[in-house]
Amino acid sequence: MENQMQDALRKRLSPEGRAAVEEMDQVSGLGLPPSEGLLGRIDALPEEDRAILARLLEHRGHGHQAAAQDARSATETTERLLAAINRAAKLEGVDSSTLTVRDAQAILARHGESL
Repeated sequence: MENQMQDALRKRLSPEGRAAVEEMDQVSGLGLPPSEGLLGRIDALPEEDRAILARLLEHRGHGHQAAAQDARSATETTERLLAAINRAAKLEGVDSSTLTVRDAQAILARHGESL
């Protein structure tokens, strides 16, 4: 959905606006800041292109925020599961590397605990 919105916004840009977006994509893909020349070309774009470019960047920002939130959530889940495995290993006196999440869940349940 996010890509469709970005594609629709790109199509509304003038050829100069699309060229500026392509250059922005190239430099950001390399981890570089935009050059003064690129910033000057963006400033010289028609107002409509600059407004579309602002919306495009806003949509990209939302996409990056969502990806970052997903990564944080995955990290929290992984940490919680590792803690459960370590707790189960301690309860049973076994090496945690030998346990799966399912094993840990069963051990914790036997000891009246949960994930």
